[in-house]
Amino acid sequence: MGIEVRHHPVRHRYEITVDGELAGITAYTPDLAEQGVLDFNRTFVLEEFEGRGMAGRLIAGALADVRDRGSRIRATCSFVRYWLQTHHDFDDLVVEPVATVLVTGTFRIPADRIEPARPVLAAMIRASRAESGCLEYAYALDVMDAGLVRVHERWADRAALDRHTASLHLTAWRASWDELGIGERHLRSYEAGTSSPL
Repeated sequence: MGIEVRHHPVRHRYEITVDGELAGITAYTPDLAEQGVLDFNRTFVLEEFEGRGMAGRLIAGALADVRDRGSRIRATCSFVRYWLQTHHDFDDLVVEPVATVLVTGTFRIPADRIEPARPVLAAMIRASRAESGCLEYAYALDVMDAGLVRVHERWADRAALDRHTASLHLTAWRASWDELGIGERHLRSYEAGTSSPL
């Protein structure tokens, strides 16, 4: 089986082929503000090639090529971000978004509705993390205040958050609030610059 990863600069993407047949792509957008930075924003593998490690091979091949070209990447694609968490040999290529948008706050769920709400919360988290531009998305139960849920989101930019706000899964999530007893929602968004570990 011949597997090959090729760069298609005109299409702004890398393709993986198996015996000459297209198996998947990872797409990027050149960052106009930062020369040499490619924003990897979407990755997919065709259904008939899923489950064979094609996405990982594709990203490894693409990033090796990026390194050879002397470029760097910004990873707004959720799969690329996930993959990079376990492949630290590419850490030197990663450029954090210049200005991210943080969303933090809380909402409440009655204590007796927490367990029935878990699948709905999990579905919302999965769908949001899969969005292009979602860097982090989490809910956490407060250990000191039963029923208080803390929200943490980080988006690549305001446009990514705007797309999230208009998404179908967010509309479905909002429609579930009455049934789940969700209330006392207090969320704020913040523009953030560079970050550093503490």
